[in-house]
Amino acid sequence: MSAEHAVKQILQPHLDQGLELWLEGEALRFKAPKELMTQELVAVLKANKPGILAWLKAEAAAEQSPRQAELVDEYPLAFTQGAIWMLYKFAPNSPAYNTTFACTLAEGIEEAAVRQAFHALMVRHPVLRSTFTDTEQGPRQRVWSHLPMPLQIIDGSPWNEAQLQEQLDQEADAPFDLQNESCLRVKIFRNTVQGDILIATIQHVGADLWALLVVAQDIKQFYQQAAQGEALSVQPVAATYRQHVEWQQAFMDSARGKHERFYWQQQLNGAPLAISLPEDLPRPPLLKLEAKTRKHSVSQQHYQAIKQFCKQQGITPFVFVQTAFQLMVHHHTGAQDFLIGTPTMGRARKGMDEVVGDFANPVVLRATVQPQLTLRSLFNGVKRTLLAAMEHQECPFPIVVQDCNPPRDSSRTPLFQLMFVWHQGNAEMMPKDGFIQEVLPMSGPRGAPYDVMLAVSDLGDHFELNWTYQTSLYRPETVDGFARDTLHWMQSLLQASVDDSVAQLAPGLAATSPSEQEIELRARALALEPRLQQHDFTVLVDQVADQTSAHATFQRLFIACSPEQGQSLQAPLLALFQDVVSLTELPRTATGEVDRWALRQLTALDQQTLRHAIQDCYPQQEPQQPDGAHQQDLVILRQRQLLPTYSREELSTKSQGSVGAAPPRAVDIDTRPDAWMVGSDLPAATGQAEHLFTALQQTAHRAPEKGFLFVSENGDELLYTYAQLEQDAYRAAAGLRQSELKPGDILLLQMRFDARFFAVWWGAVLCGLRPLVVGTPEHY
Repeated sequence: MSAEHAVKQILQPHLDQGLELWLEGEALRFKAPKELMTQELVAVLKANKPGILAWLKAEAAAEQSPRQAELVDEYPLAFTQGAIWMLYKFAPNSPAYNTTFACTLAEGIEEAAVRQAFHALMVRHPVLRSTFTDTEQGPRQRVWSHLPMPLQIIDGSPWNEAQLQEQLDQEADAPFDLQNESCLRVKIFRNTVQGDILIATIQHVGADLWALLVVAQDIKQFYQQAAQGEALSVQPVAATYRQHVEWQQAFMDSARGKHERFYWQQQLNGAPLAISLPEDLPRPPLLKLEAKTRKHSVSQQHYQAIKQFCKQQGITPFVFVQTAFQLMVHHHTGAQDFLIGTPTMGRARKGMDEVVGDFANPVVLRATVQPQLTLRSLFNGVKRTLLAAMEHQECPFPIVVQDCNPPRDSSRTPLFQLMFVWHQGNAEMMPKDGFIQEVLPMSGPRGAPYDVMLAVSDLGDHFELNWTYQTSLYRPETVDGFARDTLHWMQSLLQASVDDSVAQLAPGLAATSPSEQEIELRARALALEPRLQQHDFTVLVDQVADQTSAHATFQRLFIACSPEQGQSLQAPLLALFQDVVSLTELPRTATGEVDRWALRQLTALDQQTLRHAIQDCYPQQEPQQPDGAHQQDLVILRQRQLLPTYSREELSTKSQGSVGAAPPRAVDIDTRPDAWMVGSDLPAATGQAEHLFTALQQTAHRAPEKGFLFVSENGDELLYTYAQLEQDAYRAAAGLRQSELKPGDILLLQMRFDARFFAVWWGAVLCGLRPLVVGTPEHY
């Protein structure tokens, strides 16, 4: 009889009554019911401790030996798995495809129940019992009857905060031996300065981020059953990953698969296959897969503003943030046609949402950012491209690459080098009752092969932006600059009109950081007025839109001070600046920097100057103290056209726009789009039509978010609000007046159901014209 067998016989009566024994590293741990915990039991354990340790180690070795495991299944890799497997073999020690979930655990976790739960997890999900290998038939995944349990419980009590974080980072970045071990690895650090911590790391070849949520849900359920003393009944998942692999192969041979393949060939025909944000370091000849992440966020205030804006424009926050990301890329590279990747879940088929495996499939978004595009067109283009990509997401990305056949370049990822990821807060899926307590910020991908990857998480009250970048290409401060610029674009999109063009928006954003001239002016201002050192101030220099102006630039100084202090500082500084503005405080962006864009929208007008400006815009009225409506009109004009703030001199001498040379009697809004897009503010109409336009104004005031719902040719639904219609009518009226149409003239309009028609019709009413709508046969 072996010593291990003899020890087991001695302990068997106690084991039958509930004694539990296990190893924690080299230490013996035990638990027993209260009535069994006697001096006699403790004496037996002490006397037989060496034999017990040998017995437990032998059982653990026998249980965990992969050589004794039985091969129960073998099948090929999915297409995306194959691509990741190739990168894994290229850099097996890289954490680029590691994804980590870390959390604190509830108090009083029972280790024995945790072990039972993870054992049940391995039984339920075959992928967690799989290894990967190359064969003559290509790479294959092999499913075993069992593998060593990927769970370790370690005492973390000796570590301080820094040492704990170091241990967590080391665990998250540790490589996998996918040919011999599970793609999942779990450690529990007990008694740390943050309590008990669980860290689970998964390798992307075997499973994706969604799979970690599935694992967390199953662990919670199994643990609660085990902790309550229930026998674990493990039911296999109805669907399997093998079924997904087989379906994918069959899909590519189907008519639908061939259709999707053809779509991507057409969509990417002629597309540029490489783009680079300005790099700090020379690109290595081989992709290094060494990445780090910088975290930024969008505040709750800006988060709510973005949500409201998206609701008004009929787009999603995904579309809004990605538009800002595309504008940032366009701004830094000048590219008007480029490719961005975004992952899809790939779990649309029934039952696959419960399967642990790698389903994620990247799709390619072809970005088109041209200066003449309106922001409305840009948003709609991003939305259409995204919806089309989602409709054709089942075609595996490696097949798309194969069909595009890009030139071989081992220094960058194929087709796209920029990745945009959207995580729609899955907090409700993360169980926090009885097991998981708090998710740690380090959770998420540990790297990426792309030059730059922006991962946005919608956390319900703010956006978290994680910028992952290749350290062989970029310095941290450069990536922080990309992040700040994207935040600036987001803020500027909120403030602009959707009818403004990219070119109109770009100048304001080009100056998000001080120019050399502004830096020089700042130094000269300090030399001229040393008291400025006591205040927060900034300098803005803009090109003057009016080429007849005596000044090539318009120079402004903004000072955070009281009006009295501003008066005392103003006199000497007006020798340097056309305008000196005192504010209670300087506006700040979400990143804490001076909001230079907001400053461009501020008006430093006293009442006298404002009267001159309004008299200029409303020449038929006698000079008087302006009422709120006129002030609002002036502000609306300035915001919609995104013009620099006029100087006092320019406002007081501003004349009415020039009159067109050829006075048409009818305006075709197809051939003359300037009839509704050109022009500035116009006084409210007088006479018979005034009451009708007043009705529109009142409606826009009462229900600014309501309006007309248009359906475009491609099926997009576009909400045209009454507030937007009112403002477009002012612009249309200005264009009509510049065409020398006079009150009482008849304006022929062809019937159509789109935004331009309604804007021109109401603009005609505002001008006192008589719009005559003509229907063509298709309207009857």
